[in-house]
Amino acid sequence: MELKALPSYLKSQLKTHYEPYELEALLRYMSLDFFGIHTALLPWNDTQLSSVQLRYLNDICTQLQKKKPYEHILGFTSFMDMQLRVSSDVLIPRPETEMLVHLIVQQYAELPDLNILDICTGSGCIPIALAHHLKTNYIAALELSTEALNIAQYNANFHNSPVEFITRDVLLDWQLPSHQKYDIIVSNPPYVLESQKKDMHPNVLTYDPHMALFVQDHDPILFYRHIAQKSIALLKPNGKLFLEINPLVKQETLDTLIHAGYTQVDFIADEFRQEDRFIQAKV
Repeated sequence: MELKALPSYLKSQLKTHYEPYELEALLRYMSLDFFGIHTALLPWNDTQLSSVQLRYLNDICTQLQKKKPYEHILGFTSFMDMQLRVSSDVLIPRPETEMLVHLIVQQYAELPDLNILDICTGSGCIPIALAHHLKTNYIAALELSTEALNIAQYNANFHNSPVEFITRDVLLDWQLPSHQKYDIIVSNPPYVLESQKKDMHPNVLTYDPHMALFVQDHDPILFYRHIAQKSIALLKPNGKLFLEINPLVKQETLDTLIHAGYTQVDFIADEFRQEDRFIQAKV
């Protein structure tokens, strides 16, 4: 097969399984995986793919037809221009979470000696990215899953990020090993309603850990209530809490933060869907 035929081949194999924008993303991943460069820089010419590349391509397409995420096939993903290991034990970091990190970096890029706490860290993508982009004094990250913490620690070691990972069930245990107060507390906790499962992509339902995704419809702000109540005592004066939220329950989330004692609470829109996806709350 010639290189220039790769996009049309990919479409013919996967068009019944993926939307056009998903196929474009898959092509970008393949370009980086196969050739180490972005699709925009590839010479889409008559260069022949090798037999090894063709076998690999067919194997990937077979797995993709079964809805296995490409990131799981590779074993890694890209987040904030960093390579991170992922597996079915952690959520694949989403573009929305990159927006959350960008939001924090924009506000704190010039400030020194920051103390940061990440709650429900998963792959460690948020604290590792913040360690890379900010001037930090101390960063801690909480996670219940031992398997997720192993991946997060690997990612931190790979990027030489000084994050202290701590095993905690944040619905029960907030005893931390230090008496730090934090400038920034951030979380992307479980927030997808059980009733939303029917609208979700099969590869998410099959391969992402449900404990990191879903909450019961009767208590959709379970994690936000605990985080709001406990974080306010851990923040420095003028410290901020940053949350990724479910837009369907944004008013309930807002009310919870105000009830917990936050004095300034603001919604921030998601650039893709133009809906309120984030909250920042000030002590």
